[in-house]
Formats: sequence, structure tokens, C-alpha cells
Amino acid sequence: MTDKRDLLILGGGLVGMTMALAAARKGIGSHVVDRADPAELTADGFDGRASAISTASWNLFANIGLAERLEPHGCPIDTIAVTDQMKPGSIEFSPEPHEGTLGRMFANRELRLALFDAAREESLITWHAKAEIVERVRGEHGVSARLADGRELTASLMIAAEGRGSPTREEAGITIAKWDYSHRAMIAGLVHEKPHDNVAWEIFYPAGPFALLPMLDGADGSHRSALVWTVGEKDAA
Repeated sequence: MTDKRDLLILGGGLVGMTMALAAARKGIGSHVVDRADPAELTADGFDGRASAISTASWNLFANIGLAERLEPHGCPIDTIAVTDQMKPGSIEFSPEPHEGTLGRMFANRELRLALFDAAREESLITWHAKAEIVERVRGEHGVSARLADGRELTASLMIAAEGRGSPTREEAGITIAKWDYSHRAMIAGLVHEKPHDNVAWEIFYPAGPFALLPMLDGADGSHRSALVWTVGEKDAA
């Protein structure tokens, strides 16, 4: 059994599902295939990471109809302060009055919930969750993917949105340039006594950068931030 759409998007994470929704807003239909279970991806506590959404990315979310869903869950970044090893003084970046914020911080879970809810409501998106791809074919008249359960999905264009270890990219022989900096990023969510005042801090240490990013206060009124601390492998062990 075959079911043809305009796009065959392999990977239904933040990137793949954003692509599918953007295409749908222009009348373009998609198959979205992902091996993960959406219920697990959106379970409370599954992924404690947060993402900084730039103004350009926020405008994209607004154009595909997600701004209203996401607005209550994002913490505006009103100022970015940059300093060198806690030396006196810092460089601060703030938007002009007409520019709004410098960005917004979201828990990844909130981004997934908004994207997945919108995808379920969109008739131009056929979402194949918990599906394993066993074969990818590129032909003269389009592309196709065969799933482990025997289904064949066809489309005019295939988009690989599977992340850094993309099997589709490797199968296509597309090489990438990469370097090992021998560093690791440690991430954590912090609760602190004083409010962050919507300031994002970037502190440059010799071992690597330290970022403290503002998050919305917790339901109990606690002040929260996201920490990203990059250090050498020997220090991260």
C-alpha cells in the first residue's frame, strides 16, 4: 500500500515538525516519520533541556500559528550580559524599544507539546510515530520509504531531519566537516533566591563559556534559570 504526499520528512522532532507545519501553511502535504513515542517525548521529566528561540525563529513560529500557544510558556530575554571571568564590568546588549525582546527561553517539552498538538490538528500532515524505516529509495519520479510494518510512503521530495547521526545523510554519502574540541557541556536547571530580571549571562572562562539563561518562575514562585557550562573532558569526568 502506498500513500503519496509532497514531502517525506524523516524525523519528527523540533526541526522536522516545524518544517511540516510550515509546509502545511502553504498547502503542502507531508509524511512525517519518527521512531520515537510522542507520549514519551512530552512526558514530564523526560527532557530537562531548554532552548533559546531567537527573534527570527519566533517570527517563524508566529507565521505557522504557534505564537499564541507558546507565548505563555516562554521567558523573554530582555538583556544579554557578557563578561570575562567575572572581571569588573560587562558588555550588555538590549533591544531598541521597537524591537521587542532579544529572544525567548522555552523548555523543550513546551516546544514539543505545541508542535505535536498543532500537527495532530493539521490534515496535511500524516504523522507516523513509533515507525522504523528499513529502506529509502530515490528515483526519477520521486522518493519513497518502506517501514518495518510493510507500508510504503512516497513523496516528491525527501527531507532528512534526523539529527546529527542521520542515517539518511550517511546513506546518501553526504559528508560533513566536524571537529572534536575535547569539551563537554554540562546542563542543569537552577532555582535561585534572587530574580534574574530577564537577563541572560555569558561568562567566558579559560576552560570554556558559562551561560546562565532566564526561565519563567515556577508555579510556586521560585526563580529559575537554565545553566550551560562548557568545560574540558578531564574536568567534566
